[in-house]
Amino acid sequence: SEVDTLKLSLYLNLASCYIKLEVWEQVVRNCTDALAIDPSSVKALFRRSTYLEMHKKDWDGAMKDLKKCQELNGEKEDSLVTKAVERIKRHQAKEKATEKKMWGKAFS
Repeated sequence: SEVDTLKLSLYLNLASCYIKLEVWEQVVRNCTDALAIDPSSVKALFRRSTYLEMHKKDWDGAMKDLKKCQELNGEKEDSLVTKAVERIKRHQAKEKATEKKMWGKAFS
């Protein structure tokens, strides 16, 4: 138990450092390892959503992780998660508008 707690902390700290260094493969690996220890780790989910948003441009995957963060937080609102959700919604809306414009030109 004590070892797992320490490992979890180390994986989360490494993921945070790798986000700043933009070493994306290590971010996802450390988040995955952290989630293997604690599947309800809000920090690991949030950091993985950052990877999905910033590197993969996977808005749906990032939003899924953020929604899980919100569920786990319950009544307590996390401003970082809320801001990330709003940012992803803007990305999704922009992408949808671009697709609509593209398909509109294709059929005119």
